[in-house]
Amino acid sequence: MAETLLEQGQPLIQPPPEDSNKGGAWPPSPLTIVGFAFLTFNSAMAVSSWRSGFGAVSFVAFSYLDLAMLFYCLRMYHKIPPGSPLRERLKVAMWLLTTMLTIAFFQLLEFWFQSMGTAENSTKIQSDPTCPRQLPYSPTVP
Repeated sequence: MAETLLEQGQPLIQPPPEDSNKGGAWPPSPLTIVGFAFLTFNSAMAVSSWRSGFGAVSFVAFSYLDLAMLFYCLRMYHKIPPGSPLRERLKVAMWLLTTMLTIAFFQLLEFWFQSMGTAENSTKIQSDPTCPRQLPYSPTVP
């Protein structure tokens, strides 16, 4: 098929038909709507628990806005015909949004791993002679 397109002088990547872009953006699929509803619900539940702290809330808000802008840019990228300068700018914007989201997740993982290292001392059972259920753990070796 690629050879027949090249023989006819047509580009391999065809622009979308003109009637598909009438009236602006096409309607999103039901799976997209369900996915964003789920993401919005989870983000709202995370933000509503202020016990998490300001850092966690700001991470959730940043991630949500970054993902929303990334999907919007991706949708606009597919709508614009190839060869357009706006398409190249959208490609740069999508790279920047993806990089920022990746860096944010790496910082979250770094924080999580650091807190797991310091949490080891706080989870040890402290012996309390008044509590009968606190027995020291002694593994049996066969």
